[in-house]
Amino acid sequence: MGRQTHLTLTVTEYQQDRRITLQTPAGARPGVRQAYRLEPTGDGGCRLDFHLELGDVAKMAGHLIKTQLSGQVTRFFEDLGAGVAVRAAGTTA
Repeated sequence: MGRQTHLTLTVTEYQQDRRITLQTPAGARPGVRQAYRLEPTGDGGCRLDFHLELGDVAKMAGHLIKTQLSGQVTRFFEDLGAGVAVRAAGTTA
């Protein structure tokens, strides 16, 4: 979309090693709520679920924004996971 937006997010829910939810202050535009949930997979790994809610955004724009952000979030956590796996193995990144 070519436009950068900076948001102030506040942690509104936190459960160590399980869940974190971030949200823009009341009245902020656009209204954004992000939730990340970790679930153990039983094999020493974990699954990350990401949920995004957008307020005050037209339906079509909201779909485009969610699609773009989902890709960015996926790439971020894939890169993070690769870095953690490398460090856990005792090698340098």
